[in-house]
Amino acid sequence: MLVGPPLGALLLHLGGWSAFLLGVVAVGFVGAAVSAAFLPETGARSRERPGRGALRTVARDRPFVLLLVSTLLGFAVYVGYETVLPVLAISDYAIAPATWGLLVAISPLLVIVAQLRITRATARIEPGRRLVLALLLMGLPFLALTVSSRLVVIAAVIVVIVVFVFGEMLWMPTSQALAARLAPPE
Repeated sequence: MLVGPPLGALLLHLGGWSAFLLGVVAVGFVGAAVSAAFLPETGARSRERPGRGALRTVARDRPFVLLLVSTLLGFAVYVGYETVLPVLAISDYAIAPATWGLLVAISPLLVIVAQLRITRATARIEPGRRLVLALLLMGLPFLALTVSSRLVVIAAVIVVIVVFVFGEMLWMPTSQALAARLAPPE
């Protein structure tokens, strides 16, 4: 959370919205790569007693630290969607604020209609792979916004919203389940 806003501002300053959007895609890829490469199916059990030196114990729990990094990268992509996309849509793509209000309503509607179905449909996929898929679904749709044709913009924004929300519906429960699985029984 500390590095995200300054990095976003730097990308905007150096390369405009395209650089920012490509940066969000890159963060999604990095999060997916970290998840795919390093997260195990189950967590390692710490042999140390909790209490004194707990921070060192947590820092040595590599799977947990990697899940934490993956989650922070996922939240960086989420901030791009939740905070920056409305500004971009209104300021650079000339979408009226009222139109944005209608477009943003797609997200909660999809969650209401599809969250349980998606969770059930992907239950057989191992959590690490689900997390990778979720992060890719959250980051990749921002590429659609690099298209500059005004006619295609609203369609691109809708695609971004729909695909992102599907990724978000996979990401949040999967990352929480992995955190619970990696936690020691205590």
